Amino acid sequence: MKTVEIVVVNGAEGKSLQVWGRHGGHRMCGPKAWGNPHNKPLVQFTVNADELIEQINKHAEEQGGRG
Repeated sequence: MKTVEIVVVNGAEGKSLQVWGRHGGHRMCGPKAWGNPHNKPLVQFTVNADELIEQINKHAEEQGGRG
C-alpha cells in the first residue's frame, strides 16, 4: 500500500495544507510556510494514497458550481 502524509502546517503567514512523502512535499493551498522556526505541523494524517485519489475524483466538482 502506498501512503502519503496530509499535513496542516501553521507558518508565519498562516495555515497551509500540504502533502508529504518520503522524497519531499507539496503545498496544496494556503500561504507559503517560510521555514523554521515558524513552520509548525498542527495535525498530520497518514492516508492510503490510492484511496485518497479515488475519493478526490469522486467528490471533485467542475469549476463554476456543483454538478
